[in-house]
Amino acid sequence: SARFVVCATRMPILSGQSLFPQGSLPVPLPRAEFSNFHRSYLYDTADRRDSASIFSNIFMNFLCPTAGCFLFISGKDGLFSPAAETKYLIFCPAVLKWKAERKVSMRKTIGFLGCGNMGGAIARAVCKAADPQSVWLANRTPAKAEALAAELGCNTTSNDEVAGRCDLIFLAVKPQMMEELLAPLRFTLAERPGRFVLCSMAAGLSIGRIQEMAGGDYPVIRIMPNTPASVGAGMIQYCTSGVTAEEEADFLRLMAPAGRLDAVPEALIDAASCVSGCGPAWVYQFIEALADGGVACGLPRAKAQEYAAQMLLGSARMVLETGKHPGELKDAVCSPGGSTIQGVRLLEERAFRGAVTDAVLAAFEKTKDLGKK
Repeated sequence: SARFVVCATRMPILSGQSLFPQGSLPVPLPRAEFSNFHRSYLYDTADRRDSASIFSNIFMNFLCPTAGCFLFISGKDGLFSPAAETKYLIFCPAVLKWKAERKVSMRKTIGFLGCGNMGGAIARAVCKAADPQSVWLANRTPAKAEALAAELGCNTTSNDEVAGRCDLIFLAVKPQMMEELLAPLRFTLAERPGRFVLCSMAAGLSIGRIQEMAGGDYPVIRIMPNTPASVGAGMIQYCTSGVTAEEEADFLRLMAPAGRLDAVPEALIDAASCVSGCGPAWVYQFIEALADGGVACGLPRAKAQEYAAQMLLGSARMVLETGKHPGELKDAVCSPGGSTIQGVRLLEERAFRGAVTDAVLAAFEKTKDLGKK
């Protein structure tokens, strides 16, 4: 059988007989999540052949030719693959065309080799865009994979199964562990009859080095994420090799819940990772230090930490949304003869900016060393 949910907005309410194939009636859905739509219907037919004709019926009888619309269609039958239950239909009346975009992106199955802090952060984001049942986790310590799978509603398996069956494989281990991870999987990868994509998040390891360790010139996406990706506020740089434009676009949709993504040349990705990948640790140190200062001035610890974190969040938004130079925004806070400029003066005396710059450079040197091993 085929079962669809059809919702439309900015549309006139039309009769069910004109919306669906003859003999099938729509049923209004009083569902809270559809409250923003003009009218919702449930379509249920026992004839699988009718499922294909729903599209022509929608366009012929339901769409208003003079207004744009957004349709949400959810279904599971022969028309959709099991990993792509939800589709969005976007109708453009100006050119009379539609485009279908899958909720479950890119490939049918997604695997993670490694479920540590970074792998777990990306898995949490991926499971917001993909059906968790299409996601498979493997980890050297099975209990860690099982705990994450229980949290996200996905599956656990072995490294060999991920390598042999998943279409998108996240290599979520530390750079010094990558060769040990991939060496036993080289034969499994080489024996695969179909196409698959590797996604590495290991600092310092080039795409060429990943392909060498994996034993073949496989398509690779190299990403440099950070832990805020687990709450949808990550900054992720990426570069690709052997990946099609469609695969890249699908990958970006899959990763969208993780935060911002930016394509960079591979020559710059290590430098980028030392700013946004390592940076959260230094920011946490700064928040902790601010909170310590607040406590020293009499604030309760919880309040001081909340104020510091929210201040940092708002300040970051100011930089991103105004496009102004941080120095200009800093000057706007510093009143002549005021309190803030005294704090700025002391930070300059203690080489605050120089220390932060040196931290980035030290991380960059270490990253380059990791790539040589």
